[in-house]
Amino acid sequence: MRQKTLFALLLSVLCLVLAEAQAAKSSTTSPDEAPVGKKLYKWTDHEGNVSYHDQSPPEDSEYKVEELILKVEKTPS
Repeated sequence: MRQKTLFALLLSVLCLVLAEAQAAKSSTTSPDEAPVGKKLYKWTDHEGNVSYHDQSPPEDSEYKVEELILKVEKTPS
């Protein structure tokens, strides 16, 4: 069961990174104006369950939160 949870977590993070890369690729901004990274929030509840989100939890929640920055390197076209 733990391996399935870990696999689902890694798959969701990979999908988020790929979606961000696709969005940056189709963006109309110049490379100099493109954002350096995307914020990702790691939420951990009181039971130790971990989930990743693109927004921080509500202020009155009991989650322990870590803010992560995903850096997307652009390759020259």
